[in-house]
Amino acid sequence: MKRDHEDPAQATAPGQSFAPDMSQPPLAPGGLVPSSEQQPTTGGATAVAPQAKRAKLAEPSKVLHVRNLPADVREDELLTLVAPFGGVTNTLVLKGKQQAFLQMCDVGVATAVVNYFTNALPYFPAVRGRPVYIQYSSYQELKTDNSNVASTGAKMEAPANHVLLVTVANPVYPVTLELLHAVFGRFGAVNKIVMFTKQSLQALIEMGDLASATAAKAQLDGTNIYAGCCTLHVRYSSLHELNI
Repeated sequence: MKRDHEDPAQATAPGQSFAPDMSQPPLAPGGLVPSSEQQPTTGGATAVAPQAKRAKLAEPSKVLHVRNLPADVREDELLTLVAPFGGVTNTLVLKGKQQAFLQMCDVGVATAVVNYFTNALPYFPAVRGRPVYIQYSSYQELKTDNSNVASTGAKMEAPANHVLLVTVANPVYPVTLELLHAVFGRFGAVNKIVMFTKQSLQALIEMGDLASATAAKAQLDGTNIYAGCCTLHVRYSSLHELNI
């Protein structure tokens, strides 16, 4: 079943995942904003918010459709919304339409995302304080070609800040949260780490301050965790904090 406003897109890549404890949805967590769409009905009941209705209409898919994004949204901003639930194997950002598609590593992880944000109502997931709407896509898989990739825009170096985007190339040996914390912790406090897989193993690392992040980037970019493998490529993220 195809819904209005959804654009076709289809790519697949291996992913690894880990999931947060979602037994107690937060009342007002970071990255969520109160819904302005929930309207009371007569008799004191509350109408079901559109996010919940949309989530129930679509069949489960590992591809998520995200709408109402900022026109200049960056990929790492999207990833912070869903990366704590598990691996992201592919993305397609349609900036002109303020939409995006996120392919999770499997249907179970995508279902966890949809269920979590539905249960968090009346709060909505947000990017820069702007409520966004996450639902299943009618596509079961993303397949991107060169023409689609152009829609995401060129990757440009973000201004210096204390959140780093790290890509691990040739990960012959396991790279864990604990290992990254130990490696980057040599340069200062590490506040938060989010790991995800999008074609390659990546992580967003929030350092304690700009000086620590700058030192870590300068010293670790292009180096190997282990001899001849697990090469770190470090750049600044456009995010100024990780809301996890």
